[in-house]
Amino acid sequence: MEIKFQGQYEKKDFFRAVRIANQPPKNQIRFLWLMIAFSVVALVMLFYRIYQTKDLIGNAILLLATMLIFGVINWIVLRPFFTARKLWSDPGVQRFLKGKITNHAVIYHLKEGNNEIRWDQFSRVRKIDELVTLVRRDGLMLVFPKSFFQRESDWRKFSHLVEKKFTM
Repeated sequence: MEIKFQGQYEKKDFFRAVRIANQPPKNQIRFLWLMIAFSVVALVMLFYRIYQTKDLIGNAILLLATMLIFGVINWIVLRPFFTARKLWSDPGVQRFLKGKITNHAVIYHLKEGNNEIRWDQFSRVRKIDELVTLVRRDGLMLVFPKSFFQRESDWRKFSHLVEKKFTM
């Protein structure tokens, strides 16, 4: 089986792909929501305590702990955006891509030559609506929007192959 693809990334699709590729597992998302709830309660308690005691210095440790929790949450939530912005600034990401997908590998046809990436080099896949993101063990991310495939049947074949390779 051989599925041909070609296209150029759109900024919104690329940013979405980076976000889903870096999305934490469901159990970490639950923990993140728990941390958000805890930090909001801690912040409310802190402001109430400062209001009651008028002692900002005495509550500095609680203030620092709350700020640290918010910092971790922001880092988890905002990191994919900053990563995508950094990657998008690379002209190589924005060039026209062309290649084929087989049962054995994903093959890019580049000016420099062909680049073959075997399926066993991928560690994970993230798939939403009309976008598939494959992540190699070394962290390299491959993005396949539906628009890269000429026919709907090619997109379905590709989606099925990805599901088969990763038993989703």
